[in-house]
Amino acid sequence: ALPDVLRSVTPMVEILFTTPTRSGLGASTTGVVAPGFNYAGEGWDIGIEALVPTTHAAGSGVGVAAQFHLSLDFLFPDSIGRPLF
Repeated sequence: ALPDVLRSVTPMVEILFTTPTRSGLGASTTGVVAPGFNYAGEGWDIGIEALVPTTHAAGSGVGVAAQFHLSLDFLFPDSIGRPLF
């Protein structure tokens, strides 16, 4: 059995390729692969991922992206968290 901390971790890999529809100077396909993980708590979650360029047009350095989400329906179940309809 896994510890509780590891049960809440979800590995992820995002892949993004973009190709411009109009040709212009220096317009070419860019690509980024973003491996990372997401940790889900009770009413919140946090994710972190590396941004790895896969094409020369996307750049040459590795970056990092992080996100923190709060669930309004968990924090304020009787006011903001209620359904509108």
